[in-house]
Amino acid sequence: MFQASKLVSLIRFGEDEVPPLDFNALQENPAFLDFLKAHVEKEVTPLKSKNADLLNEKKTLAERMKAFESGIQEKDDLEAMKAGRLDLQTLLDKRINANSATWQEKLAAEQAEKEDLRKAVDGERLKLKQFQIKQSIGQVALKNEFFHPSALDDLMSVAGNTWQLNDAGELVARDSSGNVAIGKNGRPLTPDEWIAGLTATKPHYFKQMPGSGSRGVNGTGKAVSTAEWQRTLLTATADEKKALLAKRASGEIVIN
Repeated sequence: MFQASKLVSLIRFGEDEVPPLDFNALQENPAFLDFLKAHVEKEVTPLKSKNADLLNEKKTLAERMKAFESGIQEKDDLEAMKAGRLDLQTLLDKRINANSATWQEKLAAEQAEKEDLRKAVDGERLKLKQFQIKQSIGQVALKNEFFHPSALDDLMSVAGNTWQLNDAGELVARDSSGNVAIGKNGRPLTPDEWIAGLTATKPHYFKQMPGSGSRGVNGTGKAVSTAEWQRTLLTATADEKKALLAKRASGEIVIN
C-alpha cells in the first residue's frame, strides 16, 4: 500500500482547490500501473543485458580454461603412450568418457534451462487465466443490481476456488470433487446463477432489498427470498421478467 503524503500545490486566485493525491487509489488505476510497469522495465532492462553479458563472459572464460586443461592432458597422454605407460584402447576410452561427460553437462544445462522456461510460461499462463476468471466473474457480479461493489475483492477469492478456464477459454465451475457443477436446469452452472446462489451463503455480499421486511401495499404482497427472486429472474423470459419487475414495483412481490 502506498503511504499517503501531503503535496504542496500552487493555486492561482479563482481556481478550485486541487484535491490531495490518493496514492492508495493509484495502485488500482490501470493507466498508472502501465506507466509504472514501463518505467520499471526501462530501469531493469539494462541490468538484465549487463547480467547476460557477464554470464556469457564467464562461460567463455570457463570454456577457454577447459580447452587449456584438455590440451595439457592430451600432451601428457601422448607422452605416456609413447613411453609405454598407456595403451591405445585405454587412451580411446579416456577420450570417449571425457567427451561423454562434456555432452552430459551440456544436455543437463539445456534441460534445466528448458524446465525453468516451462515453469515461467506456466506461471504466466496461470496469472492470465486467473485474471480472465476474475474479470469475467466481476463483470457478472457488477451487473447484479443487488451486489455490493465493495464485496468484489472477497468474491474474487471465492471465485478462484470454484471457476476454471477450459481449453476453449470458457468458464467452467467445478465442485469439491473436481466435477463440473450443474445448475437448476440440469446444464453446467453459469456465472449468473452462481452469483444469485451466493445470496443464501454470502448474504453480506448483497444490498438490503427495497421493501425488505414489509408485505407491500396493504400487506398483501407476496414475500420471496433474495435467492428465489434472483433464480426466478434468471429463468424468466424477457416478457416474464418485465412483468415480475412491474409486480415488484407495485408491491405485489416483496423481497425479504
